[in-house]
Amino acid sequence: SESEKDSKSAKGEKGGKEFSALEEIRPGAILNFVADFVHNFTDGMAIAAAFQVSRSSGISMTIAVLFHEIPHEVGDFAVLVNQGMTKWQAFGAQFISAIGAFMGCICGLWFTSAQPTLVLSFTGGGFVYVALANIVPDLLEHNSNVSET
Repeated sequence: SESEKDSKSAKGEKGGKEFSALEEIRPGAILNFVADFVHNFTDGMAIAAAFQVSRSSGISMTIAVLFHEIPHEVGDFAVLVNQGMTKWQAFGAQFISAIGAFMGCICGLWFTSAQPTLVLSFTGGGFVYVALANIVPDLLEHNSNVSET
């Protein structure tokens, strides 16, 4: 019947066995989504805290986060698609994780009005940690390869 055909096309068919679109998504996509949501939340907190310090700090933090997020989100999109999401699912996941930045900003404005420098220190330390944890091992590996030649 027509409704059975629609049901099968919505679920898909693989090897004669029905499956839902979510069953094809690997755990790496879920991990990436959760990590991106938390990352965006801290970005939002950093922006809120920077605006509480001064308008110019807030604007410069917003610009810095924007320029850092563009390649980050493109990379996350590629990871999500590679981990089994369709392009539309990955786009939706990216949109939902971006809501984390707004939530972080609201929490930052709400809870950090007394001590914005504490939040800036925490988020700044997180940025430095991520940069060092990702870059230093590559630099050390590159340096050892150069000295071996």
